[in-house]
Amino acid sequence: MIITIKDMRTGQTVQLTEPDEKIDEDNGWPPFIWEEGNYSCDCNREIYFNRAQGIEIDITKPLCGHSRYRVKIEQAGMETYDEGV
Repeated sequence: MIITIKDMRTGQTVQLTEPDEKIDEDNGWPPFIWEEGNYSCDCNREIYFNRAQGIEIDITKPLCGHSRYRVKIEQAGMETYDEGV
């Protein structure tokens, strides 16, 4: 599964790969967790955005909100979820 995350402030886009075993459609993964669950908040998306670049950030000062990052998810070459990345 390929996850593309775009920072809407800077226009920078990063990609990361998650193992297929994380795919659990019976329990809403993905896209539920990115659309309405924990990963829908900018604070969690910021963590993934930075990890994709090899950067670990201080999570004691989270950036909360729902407008800074947009996400697109692809599985087996097919688009599964896209927020307009």
